[in-house]
Amino acid sequence: MTNNPQVLTEWNPEDPSFWEKTGKKIATRNLWISIPALLLAFAVWMVWSVVVINLPSIGFTYTTDELFWLTALPGLSGATLRIFYSFMVPIFGGRRWTTISTASLLIPAIWIGFAVQDTQTPP
Repeated sequence: MTNNPQVLTEWNPEDPSFWEKTGKKIATRNLWISIPALLLAFAVWMVWSVVVINLPSIGFTYTTDELFWLTALPGLSGATLRIFYSFMVPIFGGRRWTTISTASLLIPAIWIGFAVQDTQTPP
């Protein structure tokens, strides 16, 4: 056992007294980070589909296969990385890891913004 108050050592939401004393506060705190994080994750995932569909109309000359892969890769990589995601929660903690992993979504989101500004961006 550890004395760190950030480490969850007991979780019994079925017990009404535990829920009122401790569980409800923890669950509410976790919801405040997980709801915006999941919204951002979904938005970044969906933006790729919207952007890829419009690439030919703004001057990019990708083949149909290349466009398909650009659309499929976020889902494939996200599904694959979920395997590692499950191992990180015990190491970093749920809220902290949700914050880190969501912040990492800003990298492809910002990158696509710069990439579509230059039609010479390689496939």
